[in-house]
Amino acid sequence: MVPYGVSTGSNASVIVSRDGVTSTPLTVAVKDTSPAVFAAANGTGQGAIFNVNTNTNPALLTYNGSSNPAPKGSYIEFFATGVGVWNPPVQDGSINLFATNFTAKNISVTIGGQTAPIYYAGSAPFEPWGMIQMIVIVPNGITSGQQALVLTIGQNDNTKQKITLAVQ
Repeated sequence: MVPYGVSTGSNASVIVSRDGVTSTPLTVAVKDTSPAVFAAANGTGQGAIFNVNTNTNPALLTYNGSSNPAPKGSYIEFFATGVGVWNPPVQDGSINLFATNFTAKNISVTIGGQTAPIYYAGSAPFEPWGMIQMIVIVPNGITSGQQALVLTIGQNDNTKQKITLAVQ
């Protein structure tokens, strides 16, 4: 996780250390946001997305995929990182205990190029503050099959990931 004190618009030197071995420094540009949705595998393609069945109490979560697509008009849940700073500010590496709405930057989601209404965008309880939990509604007018899921926070989005969602 990038510490909140790292200045955006600058470059940062990243060094990875593991088991006594240190990598060569890598210089990366620091953006105010860099959203990335958790994927089922390899960071791209099918997202690690849950279909939310609200007809049960409590709501039943099932894994989204080609054999279990999300119905149009239903809720889905997914998690992402790269949201930038929180408002109010939080301590680096701290764990969140309660659901808290994300209000620091404008946030939007599209599925298959259509706006997906956001039911919840905020912290995930008992997870690091750098992770965001999203619950959105699959647009009714969308085409069936694998559809692109794009998360935009501030001026940046995750389009390079090519995350998809299976739609019924």
